[in-house]
Amino acid sequence: MISPQYAGWGAKIGTCPFVKPLFSRPSTHMVGFFFAGLAILFTILVWFTVPETKGLTYGEIDDRFERRLPAWRFTEAAGEPRQASVAGTA
Repeated sequence: MISPQYAGWGAKIGTCPFVKPLFSRPSTHMVGFFFAGLAILFTILVWFTVPETKGLTYGEIDDRFERRLPAWRFTEAAGEPRQASVAGTA
């Protein structure tokens, strides 16, 4: 497993050549464009990967994850959640 310290170094080494020239210019509007681009990218990423679970029970959420439904279909997917089995019953 990678150490968080080495991951941080890797992130710094990987981003410094690209980000530092943007931030060191006299015009600082490039900083805003950089962070706006990141915000748009991560908004799209979160929109498609984090499901909406409002109004769903834990069983319904578990059922949708077991069926491997995409995040954007969580609310429209209908179905009965699986029933918990009791040990010792046939």
